[in-house]
Amino acid sequence: MGTGWAGSGINFNEIEIRNDENGKPQLFLLRKSKDAAQNLKDTSILVSLSHIKTHAIATVVIF
Repeated sequence: MGTGWAGSGINFNEIEIRNDENGKPQLFLLRKSKDAAQNLKDTSILVSLSHIKTHAIATVVIF
């Protein structure tokens, strides 16, 4: 993850947003994105989603 994905082999289709049982969005990492995140120690990932009829936005905080 770091400062960019160039050359990392991570693709956007390896990252999914799913709702938990209460409807809260959660980030799910697959394949190379999961491997990269596991190399980060004691990491938390938060996601926020918002949308209107014509636009959508997601903010992800990794700390």
